[in-house]
Amino acid sequence: MPGLTFDPHARDRMEERGVSEEEVELALKRRVRHRPGEPGTIWIDGYGMGNRIIPVCVRLSDQTYVITVGWPKARR
Repeated sequence: MPGLTFDPHARDRMEERGVSEEEVELALKRRVRHRPGEPGTIWIDGYGMGNRIIPVCVRLSDQTYVITVGWPKARR
């Protein structure tokens, strides 16, 4: 998904959680499910590297703008 924009908060969380830009891009391409977030946002869960699930919060109106990234979860 070319052209992703990362909020500074998202970059901080990615560093803290060991998630790369490439992994966020992969997770957004390999979506498993989505759920509503705060108003104007949506959480997308997708498979990153090693098939771990990466929760990614994006703007509802522009899903190329990454607001934050959650803790990766092992595939069940």
